[in-house]
Amino acid sequence: MTTAHRAPNIAKIPAVRPAQRGRIRIFMPNWTKRRTLISAGVALLTAIGILAYLTLRSPTPPRTYPPARTRTTIDFTACLVTSPAGVDATPQSQAVWQGLLDAQKSTNIRIQTFHMPGAETTANAQTAVNTVALRGCNLVAAATPTEAAAVERQAHLYTGTQFAVVTTTPPRSPKPENLTVEVANSDSQITAAVSKLVLSTLATRH
Repeated sequence: MTTAHRAPNIAKIPAVRPAQRGRIRIFMPNWTKRRTLISAGVALLTAIGILAYLTLRSPTPPRTYPPARTRTTIDFTACLVTSPAGVDATPQSQAVWQGLLDAQKSTNIRIQTFHMPGAETTANAQTAVNTVALRGCNLVAAATPTEAAAVERQAHLYTGTQFAVVTTTPPRSPKPENLTVEVANSDSQITAAVSKLVLSTLATRH
């Protein structure tokens, strides 16, 4: 007795799916997702706030500073010949020196003092006048009688130098062209006369 064998029903056998390649599934816990979303939100809000601040705030103009004031020393030297005691020896010398200081403030010239060597004699005063003239002083001033007499005697030897004498009495003898005699009766007048003389001498040379 022959038994008949039935062929299996192929339709009922589940098809084998090909392996899925190239896909990686990442499982993220809920708390990690929340933390990521919160960080992204904070960063976004910060960026929006900075952008709004830069857009709405009024622009601040750049701070400007005045240019630095530079003063160039003028090639002009005024010298005062004094007694061995210096500028403080007499009120007249102090007044002449103050006039040179005032002129320096407004013109930036160089000013110097020169004490005569040794005792206060006419010969020593003449040596002092010769020294400052040879050193290149453009203006040589004197206030006391001894130095003033030396200037009056030596001025004609240095025609390229301007000389000034401050006195209370006008000169009696003719004076050379490069010698100016200022008559002043007070210290303030002496100071003003010397400062004015420096300015006028400087104007004729520049």
